[in-house]
Amino acid sequence: MPSFSHFKLTSVAVYAIFKKNTGQEYMMCWIRALVACLILGTFSFATGGRVIRIGITEEPGNAYKDISGNYTGVTIEYLYKLSEYMEDKIELIPIRDAKTYFKSFDDGSMDALFDVIWTKEREKKYLFAKHESGYTPLVIYVRRDDERFEYGAFEQMKGITFGGEKGSQVTKSFIEWCKSQNFVPKMKYYSDCYTLNKGLDDHEIDAAVYGSAVGIYYRTIYQFANMPYYMVFNKDSTDLRS
Repeated sequence: MPSFSHFKLTSVAVYAIFKKNTGQEYMMCWIRALVACLILGTFSFATGGRVIRIGITEEPGNAYKDISGNYTGVTIEYLYKLSEYMEDKIELIPIRDAKTYFKSFDDGSMDALFDVIWTKEREKKYLFAKHESGYTPLVIYVRRDDERFEYGAFEQMKGITFGGEKGSQVTKSFIEWCKSQNFVPKMKYYSDCYTLNKGLDDHEIDAAVYGSAVGIYYRTIYQFANMPYYMVFNKDSTDLRS
């Protein structure tokens, strides 16, 4: 499993309010997040030189490998900048799929997860940060060269095949949303966003469902929700959230 080298940290509370987005909005949200983390405490890492292992979702735009094989992205830059203000050490662990993401947390391989959507079931199992880390758009997107769909034209999507990440709350939220629209979507499931996008590129599906900005290679045709995500800890890790 890929991991980052340890960063030197100083104790500071975090209130991350940036959105997953693109271009200038990325930068503006990142700046607001950095300012907020210095003044608005949400949870704090205690000092003492511990290593805090944080799982992050590996996905385009937020945490991904560049052409040199190095990890970069908004989430990476944010946490890297945060590390400059803390005395503990953090180890960032990018994970692609939802199943491994939570399994690695449950078996003790990580101390925290950075971006988790709240559910009643998860609240019973995990300790959520008191405030959201940010918001992510839940979107339906297609290949950029697919001109069959207009933005917001839900009726045009009936009868097509959708792709979603297996085990993802985003996919579950999409299916629930479809039920509220009296619509049962035809679904095909993939292990992570990379295989999902490949399925879209290979014309296995007509549209994909995911919780993030889609980048330059695809086109969003519908946003069915905008959901907060949180940092989560084990139930007995109250010192990390305090």
